[in-house]
Amino acid sequence: MDKISVSSKQFIDEYGRERIFCGVNMGGKITPFMNTYTNAESKHILKNHIKLLHTHGFNVIRFFVNWSYLEPMPKQYDENVLNGIKEFLDICKENGIYVYLDMHQDLYSSFRKEINPTLHGNGAPKWACITNGKKFKQPKRIWAEGYFTGKAVHNAFNNFWNNAEVEGQGLQEHFCDLWRMLAKRFGTHPAILGFDIFNEPFPYTYDKNIFFIIVKSAIKITLKNRNISKRRLISSLLKKEPLPTLLSQYSSKILYEITSPANKYIEKFDKEKYSPFINKVTAAIREVTDNGIIFMENCYYSNMGIPFSAPPITVNYNREKNQAFSPHAYDLLVDTPFYKYADNERVGATFKRRKCEQEKLNIPVLVGEWGGGTMIPDWFDHANYLLNLFDSFKWSHTYWCFNPVIFNSPLMNILCRVHPIAVCGKIESYHFDKENQRFILSFNQDKDYNVPTEIFCHTKPKKVKAGGAYAIKMLDDIHCILLLTAKQGHHTITIEF
Repeated sequence: MDKISVSSKQFIDEYGRERIFCGVNMGGKITPFMNTYTNAESKHILKNHIKLLHTHGFNVIRFFVNWSYLEPMPKQYDENVLNGIKEFLDICKENGIYVYLDMHQDLYSSFRKEINPTLHGNGAPKWACITNGKKFKQPKRIWAEGYFTGKAVHNAFNNFWNNAEVEGQGLQEHFCDLWRMLAKRFGTHPAILGFDIFNEPFPYTYDKNIFFIIVKSAIKITLKNRNISKRRLISSLLKKEPLPTLLSQYSSKILYEITSPANKYIEKFDKEKYSPFINKVTAAIREVTDNGIIFMENCYYSNMGIPFSAPPITVNYNREKNQAFSPHAYDLLVDTPFYKYADNERVGATFKRRKCEQEKLNIPVLVGEWGGGTMIPDWFDHANYLLNLFDSFKWSHTYWCFNPVIFNSPLMNILCRVHPIAVCGKIESYHFDKENQRFILSFNQDKDYNVPTEIFCHTKPKKVKAGGAYAIKMLDDIHCILLLTAKQGHHTITIEF
């Protein structure tokens, strides 16, 4: 597999081609992913899933792993889990799919009860949870409640960001040791794209509950903003599904006004807690390997549009060469049955804000999580909107989240779409007109390459207009890759289906 690195805002391969990655999230939040695949039959099923992902145009997987089962006791790493990760990477390599490891967490740590194991947290092992005597509480409505009011969750995060000591070593040093071990073990694997250090970091509280700050602001703005109809708010509460009507009055502009009182706390966190932490972990990784791209994320509350303020990653005061931004964003209706009403304008505005931040950081973007919908077609317009937006930004992305039934669902018709894989030179723009089944790619080729430009096609093209010779490589009976060989200069290729 080609070695991938970073040049300004582009992912590039060893030939100098600009690369675009389209993929999915997959992995094990509570138990190791490969524990599900323990015999020949189940491993055959997994290999078939990975092969199908490849033939449907997916070329990257955000593979989430978990501190709790990687290091159940301090300095004791589970060899069976590590062997499982290696086996997964090998399967992906066989199918030409890149992987970036994501150290996943939700609510800092797991506090599940057998009665309902699907609603609660994951992340740090028990020995790394310092809650100052507070106990994790079971959520009553949605899994994320602990982020809003859970003192145990807040204390655990505060102690992590304060680098509280456990067995003679700071929590962050334990975390660095874990990543150093993973990087040493897997950093040179051909399928490794990079390392996503910490999923959706939750901010330090600074003696302030950001959730209550936002709620208080929401009440104030709702009462005084003339663009919000109080009559419609009241009438919406009488409907069977009140949330969609109620939230339809909250545009991104109003939402940003509501969340703005929290901005200074998130900025302080990004600069004073998160940035030093991500620099520290990156330095640990770079002690053992120069391979792999380091991915940094926005914090949990920035998923709703609050600005991301961390500077680029540095190691020993030098800017890290291979780093990328991996933002997430969801609509306010995420984790409810009403995600089919997700609002394009609200989510789009958040990603547009991330685009401005990308320009300042001058690094590429691979959207770590997006979607969050179901297999039901009701939300497909929102999915199409986001994919078109990512294309306009030339962003890579990984959909949340893989489910084997996806291959036989209408959702696959949305996710499996034409896109550039590797482009000789620099991409100017690309766009897929789904309604008219037409794809247009414009790029500047700076020299003659001994490898082609590659474009994934969701079906065999009917007509191709290109300034060069092309060939079609079939991946199965339907999907294919168009290989274009062209000379130096500006090119526009049009593909009709």
